[in-house]
Amino acid sequence: MVHLVCHTLKPTMNPMDHLLHLDRTLDELDPPRWPVPAADATHLVRKVHQLRCVPLGELGPADLRTLVAQRVALPYVLPLTVRLLVEEPLLDAYFYEGDLLLATVAVPASAWAVLPGLAARLRTVITVLPDATVAGLPRGAAGQLTRFVARPPNGSLVGALGPMRKRFRGSVAGLRRRGPVGNASRPARRRHPGRPRGRHRTRGPALEVS
Repeated sequence: MVHLVCHTLKPTMNPMDHLLHLDRTLDELDPPRWPVPAADATHLVRKVHQLRCVPLGELGPADLRTLVAQRVALPYVLPLTVRLLVEEPLLDAYFYEGDLLLATVAVPASAWAVLPGLAARLRTVITVLPDATVAGLPRGAAGQLTRFVARPPNGSLVGALGPMRKRFRGSVAGLRRRGPVGNASRPARRRHPGRPRGRHRTRGPALEVS
């Protein structure tokens, strides 16, 4: 399994400062150092371990795509990736034109929350792409790009939920003024004193992405 590591950075930190460490490796910048992979590790696991030992300045587009897709050290990898995409949005990193862009916009919103400047730059790049160019990408790519551009700047859904919350509050206020509707005469259900209100669910351990 590939270890998923994404350390939280201070929001005030300039993400482009990471470009000053191009002579250092992810194992140095994103501790702790990863142990040697197991003897039966897959090719992907071995590749990611190797990339963590390569200086940032020597990571190519295909290397960055692998690291981004595996969510490895994103605060250090995303600045390098966005720098390439600003110059060539549809860069063919390994599989097809635009594969690096699509892998980057698929990164969880939590990673962009600490890198709002990078997210804004990438949104600008995406919004100027010609429609014909976007139509030539793999199926589903247009929707993926649209969702990234429409994401609130803070990387969360709080801003988008604001209007919904206002409508909900208005509905509650109207209900209080009008009184209950529908089955208002139905008596409240009596609950047995020893019976729990609902089923208690337990979550299993999170699964790693291989």
